[in-house]
Amino acid sequence: MKNFKPVAKLLLLILLLSFSFTTIINGQATTVTILQSNDTCAMSGDINVPVIIVKINVQPGSSDSLSSLTLSTAGSTDALVDIAQAKVFFTANSGTFSTANTIGTEASPSGVFYVVPATPVSLNSGDNYFWVAYDVSLTAITGDVLDAECLGAGLIIPVITAPQGNIVIGCSNRIESLSGAENVNIFPNPFINNLNLVTEKNETTEIVIFDIAYRILLQQEFISTVSLNTERLAKGIYYFEMRYKDEVYMRGKVVKE
Repeated sequence: MKNFKPVAKLLLLILLLSFSFTTIINGQATTVTILQSNDTCAMSGDINVPVIIVKINVQPGSSDSLSSLTLSTAGSTDALVDIAQAKVFFTANSGTFSTANTIGTEASPSGVFYVVPATPVSLNSGDNYFWVAYDVSLTAITGDVLDAECLGAGLIIPVITAPQGNIVIGCSNRIESLSGAENVNIFPNPFINNLNLVTEKNETTEIVIFDIAYRILLQQEFISTVSLNTERLAKGIYYFEMRYKDEVYMRGKVVKE
């Protein structure tokens, strides 16, 4: 758990003694666990980067609701410089990250902030997942880290508010070579109006460019080398897949400046 000022520590101690990390709703216990996301890297301009997960477990056969989250950017190197916006997404009982259901946002968060959904979020029995994500500033500093903690979910204070781990800005482009991949050179990254690809594969290969919602924006077949005209793409983050005979053999992320 990250350091707090003495007054805040005292307040937390009082609340911890009062609620014992659980709340009883209609005779049923609801518990909260904070998890670190699997992401470890981000780049300036990235959006919807999951940082921590608030997992709320409702006892089977019962129901509950969430009216607020108390969050903090604690652990981040410089929230004001590096974080453009914080968002909270709800994926119900699914432990897979999705941006389909946004329950709240906070522009330029720094320190403690609160996310209060327009109406309380109904929770199902079992595990319910809330994802705290950041939009990384275009002026974020390479080498800085992003972090977050959850100080409370409604009246519940988690046992561990800040799990170990953080996200490093600029540490990787997240290009993943899958089994059987040939050497591929993708440049420049970041790019402006053209994105070039050179591969050792002397057969028809396909490059597919997606937006953050995984909608196909560009799709082109080529042999060995190609230069994609990207003038119509807006500045931002894009994902790509390299395909050969309908099989994906490389995927990753590129940035347009």
